[in-house]
Amino acid sequence: MKQKHKITVADMEMNILSDGSAEEVEAIVNKVDRRIREICLRSPRISKNEAILLCALEFCSERDTAVKDRSHTDEEFERLKEENSRLADTTVRIEARLKAQKEKYEAELAAQKEKYESAAAVQKEKFEGRVQIMKEKYEARLSALKTKLDELKKGGAAAGRQLRMEIAAESAGVEDKKEEADQTSPEKTESEDAGRPAAQADDSKKETRGRGKNKVGSMFDLLTFNDV
Repeated sequence: MKQKHKITVADMEMNILSDGSAEEVEAIVNKVDRRIREICLRSPRISKNEAILLCALEFCSERDTAVKDRSHTDEEFERLKEENSRLADTTVRIEARLKAQKEKYEAELAAQKEKYESAAAVQKEKFEGRVQIMKEKYEARLSALKTKLDELKKGGAAAGRQLRMEIAAESAGVEDKKEEADQTSPEKTESEDAGRPAAQADDSKKETRGRGKNKVGSMFDLLTFNDV
């Protein structure tokens, strides 16, 4: 509801009606009065009425400028709002692509890990099996040797001769296999014609060393890692 206010502007009193409060009306009146006095100080030759007109013109010009600035600000705000919306959409698409790439790489990594673990498990099982076989063979051979030693202790000289004959037979079999392998090798065939006397001398040395070899140790020559 409009209220009546008594104001004084440029030493002129008047009554006005306004929806604003007394404080708001007084602030506006003081602003207008101060602007009129500034115009009068800048141009002492003009009258108060002319100063009032100039004040009104200045306020209208400032209002139009403010309206234009507000319009420009609103347009800039809308432009920035649209740009922000586009950037938000782009961010969503990039995040989706990154998520898809992450899932893809994680799946590939899991597949590679599973593959390597499976291969490692197979190799481990394979080598453990071979080691177990070798262990069983060595244990069986040791058990056989212990049995023969026990028989030797119980049987006396006859059992000792029998054991030595068996060991000698096994050693001879090993030597025969080695000689056959040497004879069939290309290096052996090429060097037979050129260095037969030297080879015979080497064979005699090998036989001499073979006689002094531990008979029990020669039994283990038959069991190597390749036999498993």
